[in-house]
Amino acid sequence: MRNRILIFSLASTLAISCLVIALNVLQGYSWREMDWNGDGRTSAGEFLTASEYGKRPSMVGAPGCTEYFTHKDGQLVRIDCF
Repeated sequence: MRNRILIFSLASTLAISCLVIALNVLQGYSWREMDWNGDGRTSAGEFLTASEYGKRPSMVGAPGCTEYFTHKDGQLVRIDCF
């Protein structure tokens, strides 16, 4: 019984990790876009956090700017213009 619980726990953790990674990949973020704290590198934590944010073309600023917002409430996180 103990082995079944352990296997189930490991399988669940792996499945959730794969789901989060797949969601991040499907959103189409580049590694540079996932650098949420602006330190020049994307950590594993920032990669995993990327699924909490959406992106859309910005309505303010120069053409070609992108807004990043939280999925839970639509609050603007940042605007990037490349």
